Amino acid sequence: MIIKCLNIRNMDEDKYRILWNAVPEEKKRSAEKFYHKEDAYRSICAEILIRFCIHETTGTLSFFDMKRNAYGKPYISGIEDFCFNLSHAGEWVVIAYGRKEVGIDVEMMRTDMTGIVNSCYGKSEKAYIFSAEGREKDERAIEIWTMKESYVKYRGMGLSLEFDSFDVKEMEKNGIPCFFRTWRLPGGYYMTVCGEETDIRIEQASPEDLIRFAGLKDDKELILE
Repeated sequence: MIIKCLNIRNMDEDKYRILWNAVPEEKKRSAEKFYHKEDAYRSICAEILIRFCIHETTGTLSFFDMKRNAYGKPYISGIEDFCFNLSHAGEWVVIAYGRKEVGIDVEMMRTDMTGIVNSCYGKSEKAYIFSAEGREKDERAIEIWTMKESYVKYRGMGLSLEFDSFDVKEMEKNGIPCFFRTWRLPGGYYMTVCGEETDIRIEQASPEDLIRFAGLKDDKELILE
């Protein structure tokens, strides 16, 4: 499994416009509807990052159709043994991809999660969180949130799998076919992946990498159109 991490902190309008011009018209219109520019940056970068990862995996610039399952989880039609999942928050866009199903989540550190913990977390999860104090308690709360998010995304069941219906700490204790792995990213972010492939490589991509990729041509056509 490979995890690509892209930081948009150094994105500017010029870089964004280059990337914006490389995506299909529907995606352009969607990005332009965002009120906050950072949302548009994340949307466009995520679109090109998935194509970038497909290119690295298949070696081709051909267009592949992105579809969604009954619960909304995206997948690529026409590529065997290619599973992926995207997440973005704040200045980070991340994607995990490999041969088996995977879920990934990235979240900015928060300090106001007590209400969410009490309403959405299980007994073992709460015990883990409330056995700590101060900042460590907040960190554990966001860590569990990313674990729960990544598990729901791994299962591909969307909002039909409610957060209060499972306890990741109990799941870890009892043994499950998937695993969780969590990292801290610069800037106060937590990232968790849930999957079955234990061999993981983390790589960082940049807006410049995407710009170079978007400049590639295939049969004299832009790769994303």
